[in-house]
Amino acid sequence: MATRVLILVVGLVSISMMPGCIVQDIHRQMELSNENLTGIQERLSSIDEKLEEIDGNLASMDEQMVVVGEDLAAVSEHLASLRKTINNIDSTIPFLKLSDDEDEDGAVEGEGEGEVKDSQATQEEPGVEAGGGEGSGE
Repeated sequence: MATRVLILVVGLVSISMMPGCIVQDIHRQMELSNENLTGIQERLSSIDEKLEEIDGNLASMDEQMVVVGEDLAAVSEHLASLRKTINNIDSTIPFLKLSDDEDEDGAVEGEGEGEVKDSQATQEEPGVEAGGGEGSGE
């Protein structure tokens, strides 16, 4: 029985010493984990600040894009009006061709009109040259 008591006492002493080592090891690991989490939290807060700054920049750029879009719409409208004016001048004065276009609008509105205008322009141009224009010597 004395041996049993001795084994029990040795077992209890060894068991009582073991948890202290394990608890200290766990405690150290938890402290390291907390330090790592603190560092991660600091990095995340700096990332949040940068994201807020980027969000502000994007909002500003969106506002600028709206203004640029409005300006482009106004320029597009003005250019369409100018194209219409040039086409009107071209149709009024047949021998004066101001636009380089092959009448893109005419091809869309009426498919045969562009071909008729081109054939009229080629017929009239030789007539102007052959008719003894300004430099005919008469």
